[in-house]
Amino acid sequence: MARRYGEPVAVEAVGGRPATFTWRGRRRAVTVIGDWRLVARWWESGRAADRTYYRVQTRDWQVFELYHDAATGAWVLDVCLD
Repeated sequence: MARRYGEPVAVEAVGGRPATFTWRGRRRAVTVIGDWRLVARWWESGRAADRTYYRVQTRDWQVFELYHDAATGAWVLDVCLD
């Protein structure tokens, strides 16, 4: 089961990939287990998306999906997978 959050998070990246993120006051060290890029609606001004998604796993086996928005530089916790 997955739960979508779409909340901004603070990320420490190494080589452009997340190594830790802080969400709701808790810092989590992570390992990247997958990544992909989404470029959508590039033809619509103001609705374009250029995001790199990362599926990450914590040391206690939790799995999250984070993305980095190339347009804004923001990191977002998109999904928590159960």
